[in-house]
Amino acid sequence: LIKSENYQALNTLKEKFKGRVKLFYIDPPYNTGEDEFAYTDDFQRSSWLSMIHDRLSLGRSALSSDGVLLSSIGREEFANLKQVTNRVFGEDNCLAELVWEKGRKNDAKYFSVGHDYVLCYGKSHEKYSSNTEDC
Repeated sequence: LIKSENYQALNTLKEKFKGRVKLFYIDPPYNTGEDEFAYTDDFQRSSWLSMIHDRLSLGRSALSSDGVLLSSIGREEFANLKQVTNRVFGEDNCLAELVWEKGRKNDAKYFSVGHDYVLCYGKSHEKYSSNTEDC
C-alpha cells in the first residue's frame, strides 16, 4: 500500500512498481475551491487537467496488465476527469462509472444530488469479461 498525494513520490517509485500494481486509486481534488485541504483546490482548468493527466499516466504505467484504476470525483470535474482518463487509458478500457452515495439522508425533494462518482478503468479491456458494458 502506497499512500501519496505527491507527484514526486509516484515518479520516484515508477520504475520499482512498473507493471506490478493491481489497483491504483486516486482521489484528486474536486476543484471546487471549497475544501479545507492543505493543498490547492481551486486550480485553473488547464492546470487541473495537466495535474490529473500526469498522475494518471504514472498510475497507468505502474498497473499490471490486469490492473484497475479507480478514481473518485465530484460532479464539478466528472466530465473533465473522464475526458482525461479516456485519453490516458483509452475509451475502450472504461469498465464502469459508479455512483457513490455520500451520507444519504433521503431528504431530496425531487432528485438526489448527494453523491460522487468513481470512474473504473482497466489497463487492458481484453483482460476483463466480455459482458462489461461500455461507459
